[in-house]
Amino acid sequence: MGTPDSPVIRIREASVDDIETIRRLADRTWRVCYPGIITESQIDYMLGWMYAADRIRREIESEDIRYLLAESPEPSGFSGFGPGEKAGEIFLHKLYVLPEKQRAGIGSALLAAVVEHCEENDISRISLRVNRRNESAIRAYEKNGFQKTNEVCSDIGGGFVMDDFVMTKSLDDRS
Repeated sequence: MGTPDSPVIRIREASVDDIETIRRLADRTWRVCYPGIITESQIDYMLGWMYAADRIRREIESEDIRYLLAESPEPSGFSGFGPGEKAGEIFLHKLYVLPEKQRAGIGSALLAAVVEHCEENDISRISLRVNRRNESAIRAYEKNGFQKTNEVCSDIGGGFVMDDFVMTKSLDDRS
């Protein structure tokens, strides 16, 4: 399905064989989307911290973090999610789409795949953190049914903080 203007988006589970692809997608996305939101030095710090190959491998192999890759037709975005702090909750750790592929439904397709996982596993809520200054991401999450529910500022080392909104999406009446 899909047309030249809207190619087919394929979502698949990522494996340790996809770690370098995930790292490349993160690097390309962060270096375009985060200047003006956080400093270049914080971008470098966070990419090194959050996207070290051994960290992603550990998340996949032993921390119950699942990564999904979106291909349209080449790898264009990814998400990472795992158990939340509360029972019946998934925490969306990461969701990034290449800048040139944004607003083409890829982020929504990744979110839909996470929702499908939740429905299959009787999970009633998705939560995430998003930088308070990342207005385009906040709008995208709101468009997909998320609401701001809290504010959190965390020291992440290196003299940096993550100053975020917590956003949640209820999937049914139980949460």
